[in-house]
Amino acid sequence: MAISQISSPGFAHEGILGAIDVLGALRRRKWIGLLVVFLGLCATIAGALLWPPTYESTATILIEEPDVPSDLVKSTVSTYADQRLQVIQQRVMTNQNLGDIIDRFGLFQGALATTPRSQLIDALRSKIDLAVIRADFLPAQSRSNQTTPQASIAFTVSFDSTNPQVAQQVASRLTDLYLAENVQSRQEKS
Repeated sequence: MAISQISSPGFAHEGILGAIDVLGALRRRKWIGLLVVFLGLCATIAGALLWPPTYESTATILIEEPDVPSDLVKSTVSTYADQRLQVIQQRVMTNQNLGDIIDRFGLFQGALATTPRSQLIDALRSKIDLAVIRADFLPAQSRSNQTTPQASIAFTVSFDSTNPQVAQQVASRLTDLYLAENVQSRQEKS
């Protein structure tokens, strides 16, 4: 019985001859390859130079429970900090507050005449970012005479703009609104 090696006709030049063919093809098409690399490099540099700069201003806010002992003053805050933050965010992100920010800082000047106000408010809302950094909850059984969990929460409020001063001013205004709403909600609960 004889064993014969069958090779497919498309792979006759495998091994050293196949590598030589690949190197030959690269040599024959080196100018096309260099042109593609050069055009890609030029497009990347042009994109980096022509892309408008975007500035982000971020404020970090820490909300803590008061350090007053619970046996002296009962806590007036009965909800978790993340729930309070959601309520505050809903109050701050109202159309009235965001419309006032648009008017106060002159945002979307070119589009004010042609674009509906609701779309501008939605565009502003998309440029605002709220991110919770930390929420530490202390369980009720670890403290004496308290049934509600205490929490400290830190979050960031960020705003993106092509103008660094506007980004800073809007982030500062949003921070003021969050702090004012926190005080107001605490007063309402007390």
